[in-house]
Amino acid sequence: MAGAQNDRQLLATALRLSDAYDQPRLVFRIEDGVEPIAVINIYRHSRFPDQKVHCIHCNGQRHGKGFTALLTDGNRALFGSTCGSEFFGRSWEDREAEFRNQLDRQYELRRIERAKMIAAPLRGGLRSWRLPLERLDAVLRSFERTLPEMWAGLSAAHHARFDRLTLPERIRDHATEALKDGAGARWIVVEKAYAAMAGGGIFEVQSIVSGREQAVEALTDYEAVFNATDGRPTSDLKAKRQRLERSLGALERAFALRSNAAAFFVGRNLAVVAEWHRRRTGEVVAAANGRLSSVAGASVGLHTVPDLPVEPIELAREFRRDD
Repeated sequence: MAGAQNDRQLLATALRLSDAYDQPRLVFRIEDGVEPIAVINIYRHSRFPDQKVHCIHCNGQRHGKGFTALLTDGNRALFGSTCGSEFFGRSWEDREAEFRNQLDRQYELRRIERAKMIAAPLRGGLRSWRLPLERLDAVLRSFERTLPEMWAGLSAAHHARFDRLTLPERIRDHATEALKDGAGARWIVVEKAYAAMAGGGIFEVQSIVSGREQAVEALTDYEAVFNATDGRPTSDLKAKRQRLERSLGALERAFALRSNAAAFFVGRNLAVVAEWHRRRTGEVVAAANGRLSSVAGASVGLHTVPDLPVEPIELAREFRRDD
């Protein structure tokens, strides 16, 4: 169903019914010369099995779900879910596909209506995030440049061991010694638990700044079709929606990154990771006053965690909510 007027009509049309009988011009017998021309809704009868739906094809009152067909005389007839293919024969697949296309388009049109309600406050919220995200991004990039070996080691611990810090330990390989009797002592190196790191999610950072910018671009792209669905394929509306949803998912990760940074740049946690790094690599990194400092004097820290208003996250979740 294309065209602005048709899209407005489609938005107002009930394509899914919970009461099969709650619709006009239902008939329970098709007159001679009258034919079904389209599937106009599907039903899942809420009163089933206490009340079952009468099917015009099988003439049985046994159904709980099915569809309504529009007839050439303007009336409507109910069919059970399995009776469509029997009644329509080979044309059933085409009719069913046409209706599924209507469902898909209505879904996209409803998502656009929801987006219209959140677009302006979301854009304002994203604007308020720009400076805090730039500051947080700068701190994390500085950490990666200033202490690259520590950054790499902690990043590996986060991704491979879920923030569990370990240290290598040389132990006897008794299993191998038992298999090779008389071969002498055998040794292996294993990773032993040392401590848990807080805020390891900071090592998930890609580019939180560009992530915000991508969300703004995706929103702008989606806004362009708000009042211009006329002639646009449903697939195009879907692609623009999905692009926005992906970018809003990145906002959730950026918001979580702020919480992780607050947990990581705490004195006790910095002391743990600094000592772990010294034991693992031999490189001395001082942890004091909320900062990590190399022997060369370069340091990184986050004395005040940038504030990120929660409104963009709440709006993003509202938009992405699946009905």
